[in-house]
Amino acid sequence: MSASWMRRLQARLRLELHKWFPPAPYEIVKRARLNTPEMLEERLVFSANVWLPQRLVPIGGASQYNVSDALFQPITVGVQPQLDLRSASVSLAGSFSLSVTGDYDFSVYQSGPDGAYTFFFTESGHVSFTLDTSGTVAGSGYNPSIANLEQDVDVDWTFLELDGGGNTVVYASDSEQFTLASSNTNLDGHFWAGFNWYNPTSRVVTDNSLPLFALSATSFSLDENGGESYTLQVSNGLNTISGTGSVALDDLLDETGQQTYGLTVIQSFAHTEQGNNSFILAERGSYSGGYALSSVTYSEQGSSSREYDADSTLSFNGTISSSGLQSVGNSGHNLQDTSSSNYLRNSLATSTYHETMRPTTH
Repeated sequence: MSASWMRRLQARLRLELHKWFPPAPYEIVKRARLNTPEMLEERLVFSANVWLPQRLVPIGGASQYNVSDALFQPITVGVQPQLDLRSASVSLAGSFSLSVTGDYDFSVYQSGPDGAYTFFFTESGHVSFTLDTSGTVAGSGYNPSIANLEQDVDVDWTFLELDGGGNTVVYASDSEQFTLASSNTNLDGHFWAGFNWYNPTSRVVTDNSLPLFALSATSFSLDENGGESYTLQVSNGLNTISGTGSVALDDLLDETGQQTYGLTVIQSFAHTEQGNNSFILAERGSYSGGYALSSVTYSEQGSSSREYDADSTLSFNGTISSSGLQSVGNSGHNLQDTSSSNYLRNSLATSTYHETMRPTTH
């Protein structure tokens, strides 16, 4: 058997084996590649604005700030939060005038003992009036100094005394019309309606020599209803707010410091309000040399409109002192940067404000 014949036989056998037993497919193996760049140098850069001062923000309040100042707001609200101070003072000055015209109906009743007798006094009528009040304005509110009231009175009255048996001892009555002017007499500048009836009653007692105010009344009542229109004006108003503050710096990286500041607001203002209303008043009590009221009921309904003008000047000055330390690095290399700064700040702002309130029912 020759060698060539053996090689052909072997080749034929391999071909048959591949035909019956084909080889498995090749697997593709993926390996991750790790790139390791070489660092050329290490560069440390500090923030360029880390030491710049932040805006001063007052965070306190004025301790004696009175809620009545809200009548004259806003006070440069768009310029600076002027009341956010550690300590501050508020002063308010100005003058005001109030003019009121209107009318009312009233009835008065008094009764009590007169020795062995019992007296009864009744009074009812209609009054038209003009009231002018003026004074000053302060942080505590309005301070009336002058109140002039003129009343045109049309009144009916009776005075009766009965003995223990119910028999009439004294009886007097009349109808009267008169004009009565009063200035700062038994008149409350804040609540004039409370005793607007007193001067007409006093005139009746004086003109007719009635002993009403010499007697003690165990029962007293007043019922009144009326309406009025008014104009309130505030002029030469001046509002001054001044104060200081001191707070720590905030929102700065690795920095400590202090900022102190002073602030002054000067505002001139004027205010006009007009309106009308109707009111109902009821008083109950007794009399013995003076009226002692056990109850006072008052209700009012009306509408009003107003205008408000203000010119303001705000001055601001402050200082900022800051220091800081920044440190970067590792156990082998450590870099530090220390810095301190002082800043002065001054500013001046002005504003003009106008407000108109449409008629509002209340």
